[in-house]
Amino acid sequence: MTPYEELSNSDAVYLDTCALVKIDAKEEVGSGFTRVLIYFSRIPVYSSFIGFGEFFSVVGKRKFQKAVGAEGFLFVCRQLMIDFDMKKIQRIEPIQDKFKFIQLAQDLLPKHGHLGGGDVWHLMAALNLKSLVPKTVFVSFEPALITAAQSEGLNAVDGNGLDPNQLSEQLNNAGKFIGR
Repeated sequence: MTPYEELSNSDAVYLDTCALVKIDAKEEVGSGFTRVLIYFSRIPVYSSFIGFGEFFSVVGKRKFQKAVGAEGFLFVCRQLMIDFDMKKIQRIEPIQDKFKFIQLAQDLLPKHGHLGGGDVWHLMAALNLKSLVPKTVFVSFEPALITAAQSEGLNAVDGNGLDPNQLSEQLNNAGKFIGR
């Protein structure tokens, strides 16, 4: 099955931080693909407040602000907040039960702690989403995180190199595209 088919057959999509950063960064590879998922798909899109927080850290860096200017920085921050408020991106977090949370963290950290706490949190949140919506697809642009997600039984797609037009076509064929 191609990544486009996996996405169009899913019932939910989980985006990590690197996907969130690409939403309005039109010069970024994968930006159009990410915008199709969020704005033109009938598939619910989820992320965590960790992704929300990491997003502000990434776009707050001088290199990003220098590229887009102060107005661009303020706009992308405002837009992400609106996307969460309007539920274009819905919030999902790791399991709430304290003991199950600790057990999952203890299981994942030895295997994936090298990725960093934020990425492990994304895995935990995506696993929780999958427990609620079995046909969940995890989307990232970080190959190591994709590999980790797959090793934990998540259906994971690497967004690098995926064409927004092909995604639109596949979503349209599956009746999950908005706009045609």
